[in-house]
Amino acid sequence: MDEHRDEHGAYIRQVGERTRRYAREILEENERLRALIAALRTDEERAREEIEAARALSREVVVLREQLLESKSENERLTVELEAARDALTAHEREHERLRRQLDTVDADNRCFTEQFVALEQQNNNLANLYVASYRLHETLDHDEVVQTLQEILANLVGTEEMALFEMSGDGGTLSLSASNGIQPEIYRTIPVGVGRIGRVAATGEAYTAGDGSQGESAPGEEHLTACIPLKLAGRVTGVLAVFRLLPQKSGLEPLDRELFDLLASQAAMALYSTTLHSRARQD
Repeated sequence: MDEHRDEHGAYIRQVGERTRRYAREILEENERLRALIAALRTDEERAREEIEAARALSREVVVLREQLLESKSENERLTVELEAARDALTAHEREHERLRRQLDTVDADNRCFTEQFVALEQQNNNLANLYVASYRLHETLDHDEVVQTLQEILANLVGTEEMALFEMSGDGGTLSLSASNGIQPEIYRTIPVGVGRIGRVAATGEAYTAGDGSQGESAPGEEHLTACIPLKLAGRVTGVLAVFRLLPQKSGLEPLDRELFDLLASQAAMALYSTTLHSRARQD
């Protein structure tokens, strides 16, 4: 009996031990399941967050795609505008080049017109000087005043203070010094026609200017002869006007000087002849 009780007690203890062990295992499994459930919940939350992030990313991708399309459209528009700007720039450059060439042409025309105006103004001034010179020669009938006028014309318009005025003898064989200025008159008192440059001008009736070519041998006193003008009346040489050294500021003869010499060739002869007639009339 006692043995049976002991066995029964041992069995109950074993059953109790198994029950406690089983309970512990159930508790441990529950803890494991709770941890797994917590992990699953964490994974679920993370998955939800990732899904939401993916959705947000998808929305952002859509927005970026729309922006890309807009950017592409804007880029195409800007490309068209850039091409138009390039075409406009090319046209502007061509227009600028055309205007530059036109401006160069206008500048060249202006320079040409300016030169023509200056030349015309100079010509008008020359004509005025020639007119004044001619007028002054004929405003007096006094021989000395005519000679003085000749000296002033040569000094102011030609630029010389060295001159000699010769008159032809009645037989046409010699030149006699009528007036002079700035030279030694002794060697020029009488010059045979045809001798030296002054004499050849009287013989040929052709003017001499230095540098215009050979005029034959010069006579004593003609070393500094610059010009020699025959004074003609009705085609006949009545005298000679000799011009020697120019003033230091005058480097050489100018076209106006030659025109003045042509004027003096006839007007001075006429003025001197008029003084001669006037003097004879007064003597009579």
